[in-house]
Amino acid sequence: MRQSGQCFCRPAGFRAKDYMAESFGTIRGDGDFHVVLRFTRANAGLIAEKQWHAGQVVKPQPDGTLIPAHNIDSILPVTRSSNPSPTAA
Repeated sequence: MRQSGQCFCRPAGFRAKDYMAESFGTIRGDGDFHVVLRFTRANAGLIAEKQWHAGQVVKPQPDGTLIPAHNIDSILPVTRSSNPSPTAA
């Protein structure tokens, strides 16, 4: 690594929370993706314990599976994650 000698100045009114609002984790992109997954009954409880995204909608299914859905700006965190047993719903 080497220093560039350039300075980054944060824009007036910048709020990291707003900037990262549609991100999933720490990766932010410029896309617009609606993600819908289905988790097995064995992992539904684990997934339901946590709010994974501010805009998520979670739908428990009669068969015990769980379907969370939300909008994100980068698909990379979903395709590279190690979440237990997700499938496209």
